Amino acid sequence: MTESNIPNGVSFKDLQNAMKDAATEGADTQQGKSFTFHQLCRIAAAAKDKLYLDTHHPLALKMMCLMVLVDMSGWHQSMAEPFERWVMTKPLTIG
Repeated sequence: MTESNIPNGVSFKDLQNAMKDAATEGADTQQGKSFTFHQLCRIAAAAKDKLYLDTHHPLALKMMCLMVLVDMSGWHQSMAEPFERWVMTKPLTIG
């Protein structure tokens, strides 16, 4: 990645296009399966319902949320570390 290809902003149209692309980009998993958005929603809802039915405890759902957030934070941190190392190699310029 170079400084010339890092955008200063993202337009709403760019976000809409990214959403269209995300449906196909995320379709293939490591297991070779593909899912539609609605299939993923049904699978996630079934997992949530099963957790509540197994425990009948609202804290179980909160714990699941916290675990997902921790996983997401860790993933984003691992993606940011190479970028941070790259940024630290650049000279600081002001103005």
